[in-house]
Order: sequence, then C-alpha cells, then structure tokens
Amino acid sequence: IYAVQEELGVRQKLQIIVWEGTASPLVTGVLCPILILPERNLDDVSFYYILRHEMTHIKRHDIAYQLILLLANSIHWFNPLVYMMRVQALHDMEVSCDARAIRGASRDDRVTYSEALLTAAIGGATGPAMLSTAFMDSKKSLKLRFREILASPARRRQGFLLLAAILAVAVLCGCTIAIQPSD
Repeated sequence: IYAVQEELGVRQKLQIIVWEGTASPLVTGVLCPILILPERNLDDVSFYYILRHEMTHIKRHDIAYQLILLLANSIHWFNPLVYMMRVQALHDMEVSCDARAIRGASRDDRVTYSEALLTAAIGGATGPAMLSTAFMDSKKSLKLRFREILASPARRRQGFLLLAAILAVAVLCGCTIAIQPSD
C-alpha cells in the first residue's frame, strides 16, 4: 500500500481500515483521508490498480471537490442543471482516476481492472456514500467506464485529433465570419 502511495506521490497521512461492511474500496475524509477496503480477497493485480485508483482520489483531493459540488447543489437545490453538473463531475472524477490507475497497463491488466470494477458493482452495495469515492457506479456509468478502460490508446488519440480538427474548423469559421466587412 505504501509503495503505491509513494509511486503516486501521495504525501498525506493515510489511515487504512479493512471493513466487512463495504463491498467496494473507498476513500472518505476531507482533511484526514481514510482508505476503507473490503474484507474479501483480491488478486494482486486487481488490488494494485484499485489502490492506484483510490490513491489518485486522495492525491487530487476529490473528497473536497465533492464537498464543494454538494454545497453548490444544496444552494441551487431548485436548479436541475446544477444537479446534472454534479453527477457529471462525479462521473468525470471516476473516469479520470481510472485513466490514471491504468496508465501504462497491458490489455490483460485493463481487463482485470474492469473485472474488479464489476465485482465491486455486484458486491451488493447500492451506491457510494456521500463524500466518499466508492469504487462503483450506476450501470450506465459503468458501461462508459468500461469502454474508456478497454479502449486502445490509439483509438483515443484518433478521437482527440478529430475533436481538435473540429474545434479548429469552428474557430476558423468564427474568425472568417467575424472578419467579414460590413456595408
């Protein structure tokens, strides 16, 4: 555990608890992070990538960001767009941590990591507790995460290049229209 903490540069003091009451690894605690691990046995590869995922949440202070999102959502309780923004931000946090966790991983390790996600999702818990980074998500969100995890890096690069090209064309069109002389 401490090797992964050092590998990712997590300098915060970390409390680790093994608890049978959780189906999924999670991090909680804004000021003093607590890593809660399920009691079930995981193979070494799954455990390594799960730790990388959760340590990434700690390094990025995701619990504090979740608190800010929750406060914004409670202030704007009447606005469905703020709620949707919060849900999307939480999903993006998970996808970002997945990407960091599997950076440089082989295809087999990516499959093992996806299986660990699936095992956590079927573990019986209904969803993450508030202000925690439970290692699970909704069915739709899990499908999207699996697609990202198992996508080849070359395919992602092509998508990025396509997006960059579309943005460049949009900016060029905008500049062309803005520069047109008026009569």
